[in-house]
Amino acid sequence: MRKAFAIFYRCIKTGRSEKRSRMKYIKEYREGDRVSDVYLCKHKQSAVTKNGKQYENVILQDKTGTIDAKIWDPNSAGIDEFDALDYIGVYGDVTSFNGALQVNIKRVRKCQEGEYNPADYPEGHTEKKKGAPSRIPYLYKFNREKYDLLKKKGNGFRLEF
Repeated sequence: MRKAFAIFYRCIKTGRSEKRSRMKYIKEYREGDRVSDVYLCKHKQSAVTKNGKQYENVILQDKTGTIDAKIWDPNSAGIDEFDALDYIGVYGDVTSFNGALQVNIKRVRKCQEGEYNPADYPEGHTEKKKGAPSRIPYLYKFNREKYDLLKKKGNGFRLEF
């Protein structure tokens, strides 16, 4: 496992693909597969098991979809700090829980720009902080449509912007 992760880490760090020619997409994963690629962390949340043990619930995303992932020992060596909407290098195993696939993450690290191909991810997630796409135009349009609808009905509701 250490050798495989070392090759994975070096591939990510240098941008060269020594072991694989292309990214393995989420829709291609099957139970028992080994995960060793960069994914967008769509969501990250700390949680506690029934036994009181802390873990991290993560949703990984690429252009083909999302998959639930767990970090069962978030304070162990090899688990670096990252946030939602970061691109992360993930090493782990695909398992099945209650009929759905999930990834048990063994190691993870935050990736920098240039260590991943933006074409492998949904549009709008290529930059997180500088010039990040904003939801404000969408929310404005959504609220404006609701306002116009309520105004037409004349049902006494009043929205102010």
